Amino acid sequence: MPPPEGPITWILRYRELIAVIAGVGTSFAFAPYGLFYLGILGPAVLFLLWEYASPRDAARTGFWFGAALFGAGTWWIYTAIHDFGEAPAWLALFLLAALLAIKGAYYALLGYVLVRIAPDPSPSRSLLLIPAGWTLLEWLRGWLFTGFPWLQLGYAHSDTPLAALATVGGIHLVTFCGRADRQARSSSCSTRVARDSGRSRSPALVWVCGWLLTGHEWTEAGEQAGHRCAPAGRDPAEREMALPRIARRRSTSTGT
Repeated sequence: MPPPEGPITWILRYRELIAVIAGVGTSFAFAPYGLFYLGILGPAVLFLLWEYASPRDAARTGFWFGAALFGAGTWWIYTAIHDFGEAPAWLALFLLAALLAIKGAYYALLGYVLVRIAPDPSPSRSLLLIPAGWTLLEWLRGWLFTGFPWLQLGYAHSDTPLAALATVGGIHLVTFCGRADRQARSSSCSTRVARDSGRSRSPALVWVCGWLLTGHEWTEAGEQAGHRCAPAGRDPAEREMALPRIARRRSTSTGT
């Protein structure tokens, strides 16, 4: 779809740079920073760039977003390989660069496929294809080639009501609902899908569902949950301290 006249034209001129900034910003949605709203805004910027991109441009911006996301979020891999593993600096940099290239390729593939099969904005693209595609991407990179399930967007919502949905459908349900809600808000502001605004706003109900689930004990974590899981007559801290002893006993019995 051709871009409209205005600021969006300037933005698209520097699409790769903006994709890098969005990727780096998204990494701050995770611990220890916990700015969960950046996990919403960062991908939203990427999707905006995809709105006016060809499949090839979408792949390119997706690659730089993914590489920047993992570059800012997994820089510690260099420290682990070089400082603790005592590997040469060039080898640590090479392995880190290879990881960034592989992870960037996932987002490049997602951008290419989405724009290829749905080049124009529509409710089905916003509410189904983008959330489902993003969730599938995170699921795939979580196990393919042994997997690296780091920086999955669902974890950015660990301190929001959406976290309660993990007890129903796991982390991928949190990711899907978070993306569907953001896409619904974007779609409701679009003139091309304004006629479907009632339907596009409906996924915002996931926040209400998460809030309702939070009120149940089976979705809570913390000290009270620890007491429920602890054996009768034993303090949860004592139970946790017993786990290393069990591991040592098992290793001794197996001769390792």
